[in-house]
Amino acid sequence: MSSLTNNASENEDKSKVRNEALQIPTEYNEEQILRRLRKQNRVHGEERVKTVADIPIAATLAQVLKDIVFPANKKRIIEFTEQQAVNNPKCYEILPVIQSIDEEKDYCNVFEVTKAAGLVK
Repeated sequence: MSSLTNNASENEDKSKVRNEALQIPTEYNEEQILRRLRKQNRVHGEERVKTVADIPIAATLAQVLKDIVFPANKKRIIEFTEQQAVNNPKCYEILPVIQSIDEEKDYCNVFEVTKAAGLVK
């Protein structure tokens, strides 16, 4: 009986991970994400508070910076991104975006970086 419970629990965990992966914006599911956002805006009380200006670039930025240790300033973020570029050529797409953030500020998370870059309004 316990093996059935374990299998059910494992299947539920796999399903949950699969569903969470579908919610992460990429260039492959951008239209699906945009449809979900438009649908969410039509539900009273569920309107989005923030708007993402460029979903693929914001998603790439989040994926590249997911392992950086925050707080981090612009110089550290750029150095980290350049190091990641060895294994991930998409890093070169977001370097110009990172160049636009404030030089003096220490950023506490990826959201602050995307907001400073003008990707989230």
